[in-house]
Amino acid sequence: MSRHPIIREDIFFEVKTNTAGTVKGRLSFTDGSKLEFAEYVVISGGKVNKVRYRYTWLLEDAVLTRWDNAPHHPELETYPHHKHEAERVWKCSEPSLASILDNIEKKLTSARTD
Repeated sequence: MSRHPIIREDIFFEVKTNTAGTVKGRLSFTDGSKLEFAEYVVISGGKVNKVRYRYTWLLEDAVLTRWDNAPHHPELETYPHHKHEAERVWKCSEPSLASILDNIEKKLTSARTD
């Protein structure tokens, strides 16, 4: 059982070539929010490289936070990695799905104790 407050998981894998593919999914949380994500990965030299990614945390249809590496904020020192939150764009390092889940779990736990 997951340690995260996940109540439903829908995850799909799509092989593009022998060395590239996509993983996409939607995770539903106990508070009704969802995390939609997609990663395009390429295997090179025995290492998995995340080429493109997006993680979007939503409550109903409102975006709470989105992390991505779309190349549209070159002014940030972490370019192309960034996150969108509360109508603002913030610098951030490249996240992993595990770090995103930890972030969401902390926010959900904090909301329950407030």
